[in-house]
Amino acid sequence: MAYEHIFTPLQVGSLTLENRILLPPMVTFGLSGADGNVTQDVIRHYAARARGGAGLLIVEATCVHPNGKLTEHQLGLWDDAQIEGHQMLTDAVHAFDRPVLVQLHHAGGKAVGDVRVSASAYEDHGRTARAMTERDVQAC
Repeated sequence: MAYEHIFTPLQVGSLTLENRILLPPMVTFGLSGADGNVTQDVIRHYAARARGGAGLLIVEATCVHPNGKLTEHQLGLWDDAQIEGHQMLTDAVHAFDRPVLVQLHHAGGKAVGDVRVSASAYEDHGRTARAMTERDVQAC
């Protein structure tokens, strides 16, 4: 088979992946709470993918600030209260002996709500964003 190497281990730094199959950060908007917390639905989703055998899982766009959400129901890591849910998600994936990473995210000018910041000021299809200040960056 031409692609048989896909099922062989891969060493990435100190991490050994069982195979070369990667679950990219595909968003499941709507499974998390409006508060950005991990729900049991999110945990079940990622545990099922880990059970399926992917060598590495990357958790979807996880917002670093409440004003940077792309949708109202998006995972977040802007508050220490959100850590416990992410730990439960990680534990569920690790139960299948799979490593897991998280994609940190800020929607910039595409963010929901009235406060939009981006690396630079811009307008796109009637949506505007102001340039982030140093204070904005520190808040993220």
